[in-house]
Amino acid sequence: IYIMSAIINLSVNLENLPTDRWFVDQLATRILEIKPHGLNDFSGTWTEYLAQGEDHLDAEVVVAKERREAREAKNKRKRKGK
Repeated sequence: IYIMSAIINLSVNLENLPTDRWFVDQLATRILEIKPHGLNDFSGTWTEYLAQGEDHLDAEVVVAKERREAREAKNKRKRKGK
Protein backbone atom coordinates (compact mmCIF):
# COMPACT_ATOMS: atom_id res chain seq x y z
CA ILE A 1 0.00 0.00 0.00
CA TYR A 2 2.92 2.35 0.68
CA ILE A 3 4.05 2.15 -2.95
CA MET A 4 0.51 2.93 -4.11
CA SER A 5 0.42 6.06 -1.94
CA ALA A 6 3.82 7.15 -3.21
CA ILE A 7 2.84 6.68 -6.84
CA ILE A 8 -0.48 8.44 -6.42
CA ASN A 9 1.32 11.44 -4.90
CA LEU A 10 3.88 11.62 -7.72
CA SER A 11 3.40 12.95 -11.19
CA VAL A 12 4.34 9.91 -13.25
CA ASN A 13 4.11 8.77 -16.82
CA LEU A 14 1.60 5.89 -16.79
CA GLU A 15 3.32 4.42 -19.83
CA ASN A 16 6.14 3.24 -17.56
CA LEU A 17 3.91 1.63 -14.93
CA PRO A 18 3.14 -2.09 -14.85
CA THR A 19 -0.05 -3.18 -16.60
CA ASP A 20 -1.21 -5.33 -13.71
CA ARG A 21 -5.00 -4.99 -13.70
CA TRP A 22 -5.32 -4.51 -9.93
CA PHE A 23 -2.59 -1.90 -9.98
CA VAL A 24 -4.21 0.02 -12.85
CA ASP A 25 -7.62 -0.22 -11.20
CA GLN A 26 -6.21 1.38 -8.07
CA LEU A 27 -4.76 4.31 -10.03
CA ALA A 28 -7.19 4.96 -12.85
CA THR A 29 -10.06 7.36 -12.27
CA ARG A 30 -10.34 8.43 -15.89
CA ILE A 31 -9.70 6.45 -19.07
CA LEU A 32 -8.89 8.12 -22.38
CA GLU A 33 -9.20 5.69 -25.25
CA ILE A 34 -7.74 6.88 -28.56
CA LYS A 35 -9.52 5.27 -31.48
CA PRO A 36 -9.24 5.80 -35.23
CA HIS A 37 -12.67 7.49 -35.21
CA GLY A 38 -12.15 9.73 -32.19
CA LEU A 39 -11.55 9.86 -28.47
CA ASN A 40 -13.52 8.03 -25.77
CA ASP A 41 -13.33 9.88 -22.43
CA PHE A 42 -14.54 7.60 -19.62
CA SER A 43 -14.70 8.71 -15.97
CA GLY A 44 -14.33 5.73 -13.67
CA THR A 45 -12.06 2.86 -12.73
CA TRP A 46 -10.48 0.33 -15.07
CA THR A 47 -12.91 -2.34 -13.83
CA GLU A 48 -15.87 -0.08 -14.59
CA TYR A 49 -14.43 0.65 -18.02
CA LEU A 50 -14.03 -3.03 -18.80
CA ALA A 51 -17.63 -3.67 -17.69
CA GLN A 52 -18.69 -1.78 -20.82
CA GLY A 53 -17.57 -4.54 -23.12
CA GLU A 54 -14.50 -6.37 -24.32
CA ASP A 55 -11.16 -6.70 -22.56
CA HIS A 56 -9.11 -3.75 -23.77
CA LEU A 57 -5.84 -5.40 -22.74
CA ASP A 58 -6.42 -8.35 -25.07
CA ALA A 59 -4.78 -7.17 -28.30
CA GLU A 60 -6.46 -9.85 -30.43
CA VAL A 61 -9.92 -8.77 -29.26
CA VAL A 62 -9.15 -5.11 -29.91
CA VAL A 63 -7.69 -5.74 -33.38
CA ALA A 64 -10.61 -7.98 -34.37
CA LYS A 65 -13.11 -5.33 -33.22
CA GLU A 66 -11.33 -2.55 -35.13
CA ARG A 67 -11.24 -4.66 -38.30
CA ARG A 68 -14.94 -5.47 -37.95
CA GLU A 69 -15.81 -1.80 -37.44
CA ALA A 70 -13.69 -0.80 -40.45
CA ARG A 71 -15.46 -3.41 -42.64
CA GLU A 72 -18.86 -2.24 -41.43
CA ALA A 73 -17.98 1.40 -42.14
CA LYS A 74 -16.73 0.47 -45.62
CA ASN A 75 -19.92 -1.50 -46.38
CA LYS A 76 -22.05 1.39 -45.11
CA ARG A 77 -20.22 3.83 -47.42
CA LYS A 78 -20.75 1.43 -50.34
CA ARG A 79 -24.49 1.22 -49.63
CA LYS A 80 -24.77 5.01 -49.52
CA GLY A 81 -22.98 5.25 -52.87
CA LYS A 82 -25.52 3.05 -54.68
